Amino acid sequence: MRWTLIAVLFLPLFIYSCGQSINNGPTTTSTTVTSSTTTTSSTTTTLTSDFTPPTGKTTDEGSGPWNLRLMSATGTDGLTFTRTNTIITDQGDVPSIVQDNRGWLYLYYVGWTVGDEINKTVVAISLDNGLTWVYKYLHLTGFDNMAAEPVDPDAQILPDGTFRIYLTAQLSSESTTSIYYAEGTDGIHFANKGVAFFRSGKSLIDPATLLIGSTWHIFTRGDTDVAGANSHGTSSDGTSFTFDEEEVFLINGLKRTMASGIAVPGGYRFYAHGGEAAITSFYTTDGISWEADLGDRLTLETSTSLEATIIKEPAVVRLSDGSYLLVYTVGIP
Repeated sequence: MRWTLIAVLFLPLFIYSCGQSINNGPTTTSTTVTSSTTTTSSTTTTLTSDFTPPTGKTTDEGSGPWNLRLMSATGTDGLTFTRTNTIITDQGDVPSIVQDNRGWLYLYYVGWTVGDEINKTVVAISLDNGLTWVYKYLHLTGFDNMAAEPVDPDAQILPDGTFRIYLTAQLSSESTTSIYYAEGTDGIHFANKGVAFFRSGKSLIDPATLLIGSTWHIFTRGDTDVAGANSHGTSSDGTSFTFDEEEVFLINGLKRTMASGIAVPGGYRFYAHGGEAAITSFYTTDGISWEADLGDRLTLETSTSLEATIIKEPAVVRLSDGSYLLVYTVGIP
């Protein structure tokens, strides 16, 4: 059952980024491994971690990757999810997840402490549907003239197997952030291909993309004329988006940020967050008319020692067996 979405569209009058000791709680799984091996009929592949993910939060003030963690949940219908109580990493935020034709999962995210570096976009790879992970640095070329590290990854795998990643970035010579895209063949090495989405005089952050029918859709946060709106753009090939409108998505009177979109049987679903305590979702068959799914996909669970303060940034993938894996961001207690 779904609620009918009340969406408010604002056409532009003019043509803004982001960034375990568990006691008395549920059984917690640590997923840190140094290597992972898979064997096919002809080859054996071994992946080794480039770094060990941190545990716990830093003493930095405010809210950011330094005091957030990534956890996971599973489901069979994309609407109801059960926590695995698995901490994928501490000091992580803004996840995006895809699965290739071998069944490998690629979880892109912004890590705060990454080996001996700070605030880097990295990837965790799983060969067993998210039970264990290998942690790898991303190799991004062509971003030398940026004001800071590209962040806020949103990943797609194209029909020909090409990995495409959308990122928030800003040239040193510019005053606003835009959405860039980069492509590669192995999910680890990417080359900058240029700007995919921008708005003149406004910073765009946190891209979320989805191919709906033959049209690519992108939603971003950032500078908007209407508070809490998503900047929405469309494209025929996903490499250059045209800004269409500022779109407000409401559930229970709260404005929601579109975060992760996937194809589902019969249509498409975008998972969203807003406020601090729930992950929600919207459904469409055409990318134009959206309906709010009834209820919450996951709510903040503060009765354990695993989650605190906020739940946000859902990243969902429909696995090859038809089940669903949700990776989400929560505060570290």
